[in-house]
Amino acid sequence: MTKADLRLVLIIFLLGLFCLLGRNLLFSPKEEIKQVVFKVEGKVVETVVLSAENEHRKIVLAGKLGPVVAEIEGFKIRILSAACPDQICVEQGWIEQAPQTIICVPNEIVVFFKSGSSLDGITG
Repeated sequence: MTKADLRLVLIIFLLGLFCLLGRNLLFSPKEEIKQVVFKVEGKVVETVVLSAENEHRKIVLAGKLGPVVAEIEGFKIRILSAACPDQICVEQGWIEQAPQTIICVPNEIVVFFKSGSSLDGITG
């Protein structure tokens, strides 16, 4: 490799690094109110506003097959236990941001994030 080749590689690397950092700075998410919505059988049964101060909170939902326990910690949520045979919703673990969603099909429960902003990343 000649010096010109090394310069070209260095310039391409720095340009890529600059683009990556610039994208993160320009398109970083705006401060918005984050909420978790709980739906059972297609109906919203609870909405929780998330904050960094949220302590461990457990919410018991009445699923079709039995109780489903959701746990909230700060800006994260997971299904702690569920009365369903496959336990996929429990094994999914923590979700922290949209569009991540937890769905328990046997219990007809959906847990998803909703932001307080009506604008998306492109228009916002």
